[in-house]
Formats: sequence, structure tokens, C-alpha cells
Amino acid sequence: MYLRVYPILRLPRRFGVFDYQLPEGLNVSPGDLVHVPFHNRVILAVAVALTEVTEVRSKLAEVIDIAFPAALSEPDIHRLVNLAQTIAQSPSTIFLSTFGQLKSEHSAPRLVSQNNTQLSLPKDLVEQLQNIVKLIPERASKEGEVVGLLSRQAKVGPVPAPESDEVSQLVRLSTCSAKQENPTSSTGVNQTRIVCQLGTEASFALARLLRQRTSGQMLIIMPRERDVELLGRLIDLGKSTAVLHGHTKPYEREKIIHAWRSGRLSTLIGTLQATLIPAHKIDTVLLMSTGTDDHFSDRRNPRLDNRLCAAAQAAQHNALFVTTDFLPRPEELATFELSSFSPAAEPIMVDLRKPDEQTDTQLLSETLLAEVNKALQSQKKVLLFYNRKGVAKRVVCSSCCAMVICPTCGNVPSIRPPTAHCLRCGHVWPIPEKCGACTTGHLNLKGIGNAHLEKALIALFPTYSVGRVEKNHTEGKNAQIQLVTEYFFSSLVLPFGPKEYGLVADLAADLSLNPENFRAEEETARKLHRLTSFGKQQNATVLIQTWLPDLIDEMRNAETWLNNETTTRQSYGLPPFAAQVTVRHVDSAALIAITNQTFLDVPEKLEAIGRIPYNKLDEVIDTLATLPDTAVISIDQTYASSHRPLQS
Repeated sequence: MYLRVYPILRLPRRFGVFDYQLPEGLNVSPGDLVHVPFHNRVILAVAVALTEVTEVRSKLAEVIDIAFPAALSEPDIHRLVNLAQTIAQSPSTIFLSTFGQLKSEHSAPRLVSQNNTQLSLPKDLVEQLQNIVKLIPERASKEGEVVGLLSRQAKVGPVPAPESDEVSQLVRLSTCSAKQENPTSSTGVNQTRIVCQLGTEASFALARLLRQRTSGQMLIIMPRERDVELLGRLIDLGKSTAVLHGHTKPYEREKIIHAWRSGRLSTLIGTLQATLIPAHKIDTVLLMSTGTDDHFSDRRNPRLDNRLCAAAQAAQHNALFVTTDFLPRPEELATFELSSFSPAAEPIMVDLRKPDEQTDTQLLSETLLAEVNKALQSQKKVLLFYNRKGVAKRVVCSSCCAMVICPTCGNVPSIRPPTAHCLRCGHVWPIPEKCGACTTGHLNLKGIGNAHLEKALIALFPTYSVGRVEKNHTEGKNAQIQLVTEYFFSSLVLPFGPKEYGLVADLAADLSLNPENFRAEEETARKLHRLTSFGKQQNATVLIQTWLPDLIDEMRNAETWLNNETTTRQSYGLPPFAAQVTVRHVDSAALIAITNQTFLDVPEKLEAIGRIPYNKLDEVIDTLATLPDTAVISIDQTYASSHRPLQS
């Protein structure tokens, strides 16, 4: 009898199962972790199948013993192997990411300490959270337990709820029903999925509510380690709660793995590895901040997407799957029917093209300066968001301030003098010499960094402190006027923080339209809703500056914008209607030759990009898996493909 295993090692993508001789009397089952000899050392491996035949002609080494019986179920094995095949990676590497190096540490893991203090919530927010909970079918309700469910110790006592006329509607409810059977589900049952347009505080509150309503295991996935620690520290999710992220100590990680698999752990808050490790029986999966890039990095190996892994885990257990963010993703709109959206955001809009808004310093408009003065006189701080530390290049008219956009699809192009290149539709055209809007002004490359703006603000407001807040430069976080980058929102903002700002402004809302990314408009829209949500939480005035007021204005209504964006992506064959495959260090000609699919070169990044229809994706991935490991493959898709035979 022979045993087929996946070594728990980082192996090249071409490697699949290995055959070993099974000694008499050793009863191994699929899912056991066994010790096997491998290149003059003993390693752990995942037993996946017993067979009476082998294609290996040489003498096979013998399995040594069983290290961890029943570490995985067969559905766990299929899920992890399928994820590996979905990203053209060796399953062995995925199993290594799942388990790491186990050393028989079975003692109880360190649990999150209990939280016994109060964090109050606005009444309308509580009511909307209750409405979300009501959407969960065939579950017992505990709606009376919502008020006062959050807690935090504060020296000045509980945080008071705002008056009803000051309460901002932070929670936007969206319900959905599946249009099609989830491709990752092995049960064939339509999965219950609730998509919520929620801010951070509301998402934290929802985690507590969902925990109250389920007696089974609950998995909470967040994009950053800081968020994981904050949720565990602020919210009481029960006595049996642990956190798992990249800085969890190896021995503590192993304790969590065994406790989660055996069911001794009820709630797990984590990042990528938490989506991979086997569970006893998950009832609820909560995925927060679905739109952030931190859920996926194509610069680390294996190139797994937290969202894809969480969806696969929820499908395996037929668990309730809840996603939250300031703005739902077009992927969610395309796959599920969203029934309710929030009213359009209503910030102050400033058109930077208007002559009466222009001052001596670009981006510091007359309206902005007036609102800054008003906030400072009210003894409130000012938050100015400008995510550009270097030079922000764009083509702008010197006369009317109009900006060059793609004549085919209206997207803001990538500027590569002497041409402009639209990354959405692929259109390339020469940069015109004169403005197409006013026909008189000349077009110039414009750019301004936050250091320049800081100097201008210091000169304009000499009696107030001004500071930049960015990565590796946080000295200005206590200044009265704060000029912040994306780092502020990802690493410094605290949920349920004090209300200290009187003005929250985006100095150039369309700045993020420049990245060479088809998701640029989605990122811009999400930042708009994040800023307005933060401003409402602070009871502050929200001001948005833009050169493209019509485009930004459309984003204020989430439902309208998401419908339009989904239609656009379908027209151009972009995710979620096709997968985008990026291969670095291989040119397009070679990829076209082996896949028979269209790929386009991006020379400055030494990569080629192709948009692959889902009915061709499995075939293309299988072909790409034959490339050497020097070819870095990154696949952007919505769902994992259906289960396939074990890779061998």
C-alpha cells in the first residue's frame, strides 16, 4: 500500500503529490499529518490519498509515523489544494502557509482579555444594526441586547451618545440573495451572504452582535494586524477568543491551530493564515474592509487574496458570510442583488477649475481657507487629506484648469510623455498641445507635494500649529492643522476616538485616479465615502475639492455609481466578469504562444497583463503553472474555480 502526501515545504509550482511506502500496521487516513523522510531529513507532510499502485519506478521511502492525526478533513484538503491551483502555486507551499512548523504544542492558546467597560452608540446606528441581524434567516434573535454591547474603559466615563439631530447615519444596509450557486461551495447549497455598507465602528459593533447570535465558531478576517489587535482589545467577543496574524509567535500560533481545529476556540480574529487553518465547524464568517489593497499583495508568496480564502472557508462550512466596508465592491454588486443603499453623501464640493476659488497656493481654495478658519475659531482641529508625498503628475490646462481624460471611456490616464495611456480601455493617444475644453490654454504637467502645502499653511496660519502626518513622519499628529496621507487612516485612526475635528477635507479627491489600475475609480469612490463617514463620526464639516466635479459627484450616490462601474467593467471584460492575470519577467509574445490568449506588455514593470474569461481560466492557469518559478504570477479574480483532481 502506498500513501500520497503533500510535503509541508515551500516548493516550486510544478511539484504536486509524492508517493511513499506505507509500513504494515500503520493506519493512516487522509488528513493526517505524517513524518516522512525528504532529502536526508525528516519533515511533516499531509496525507491525501491511499493507493495500491504507484507510477514511481524507483524504491520508495517509508512513512515514519503519524504526527498529528485528523489535522484536516477531506474538504479542508480540497479547499487548500483548490486555492493553490487557482493561483498556479504548489499545494505544498499553501500547506506551509497554513501550518508553518508544528512542534506538538497542544496547550491552551492565549485568549483575548475580557472587556468590561461601555462604548455607547447612536440610536439610529443601533436600529440599523438590528435590521442587519434580522436579515439572518432561521436564527434566534437577541435584539434587546444591542444597546450598551460595546465597552471600553475611559477615565471620564462612558462615551455619550450624540443628540438625535447630531447623529450621523453611519450604517448603510445592503441585503443580497445569490444569483448563482457559489462556485467555491462543495455542498451545492446557496450560501447566505449579507453585504453591508458600514464604517469601522459599526463593523466592530456588528461583530459583537453576530457573536451573540451564534453558538458555533466565528471567523473574523481583517486586512491589517493593527485592526485585529484593536478589535480584540475594544470589543467583547466572548471568553474563548484569540487573535492570529503575522507577528503571532510560532508556539502561540500552533496552540491556536489545534484549538481552532478541535473546537476549543469559539472566535478567531485574524489575517491571511486565519482563513487557511482548518476549523471544527464555522457558523459565521465576517470579512471587514473588503475594498482595501491590504487584503491582497502580489509582492509576497503565496499570492493569496484574503477575500478569496475567506469565501472558500465560508463555502466549505456553508456558513453565513458577511462583508463590510465604506463602499461595497463592484464584485459584490455583480454577484448579489443589493436591496438598499444609503442616501448620497452631502459634503461641500469645491470645483478647483473656478477662477474665484484659486489662491496663491494651488489646492488651497478660497472656500477651503474659509472653512479652516471657521473650524479653528471653534477650537477644533482641521484634517486635510492629501495622499501625495512626492510630485503628482497630471496634464492640466493653464487657462481653464481642465484635465486631460481618456476620449474613449472618460478615465484619467497614465501620463507617459509624449503619450497618454488609459489603463482601463487600453487607448493610447498623443498628449495634445492645446486644451480641448477652452481651445486656447496650453497643457502643462502639474504636480505638488504635501511638504510644499505644509509651508504654505504655516505662512497662512502663523498662530496655529501645522504638521504633516505620513509614514515615518508622525510628529504632526497633534497639530491643530494636520496634513495627512493614507497612512493616517490605515495606521493611526482609532475606532470610537474622541470628536476633535471641526473640518475634514480632501484637497484633491481625484488624485487617486492617476494610478495605473483599473480599480482607480473604485478606490477614489471608497475614499470619498470613508472621508464623509469619518467626518460624520466627528460631527465635522466635510469638504471635497476636485478638478472633475461631475465624475466625483456621481460617486456620492453609492448605488448609482456601483451600477455604472459594474456596467463599464462588463463592457471591457474586467473583474468580476473576467480574471486579470499578471505575469512578471515573461513577455507577452511568450504568454500568447503558450496560452493562446491576449496579453499586453507593461515594459516599465517588466510584466504582461491579460484579461482571461472565466471559461478559459482553468486552462490558462494550468498552462502558466508549467512556467519556471522566475515567472511571478498574480491572478485577480472574484472566486476560486471548482474543485479539480489533485495536482500530481
